[in-house]
Amino acid sequence: ACVGRTPETAKDNLVVCDMPAPEAIDYYGILDKDSKAAIRVGDTVVFGFRAQAFVTRAFVVPVSGISKGQAFVEGIYDSDGKPTVWK
Repeated sequence: ACVGRTPETAKDNLVVCDMPAPEAIDYYGILDKDSKAAIRVGDTVVFGFRAQAFVTRAFVVPVSGISKGQAFVEGIYDSDGKPTVWK
């Protein structure tokens, strides 16, 4: 996870995380409080660990090029992974 007060500090402050088992119903990870990285109350945490669509009407839209400032939608898919169109 990236942890910090600003995007600049968070991107270089990586914290080890403990993950729940994949079959667990809860969707939470735990930051390692003994990590050598700095963690303070009030910090922002960016932590993505499971890509998923929760409802049958969900769309999945992968986007590339974000880090280069050239976002591009690679496709639009339904919750079963089938190509679809935005309605």
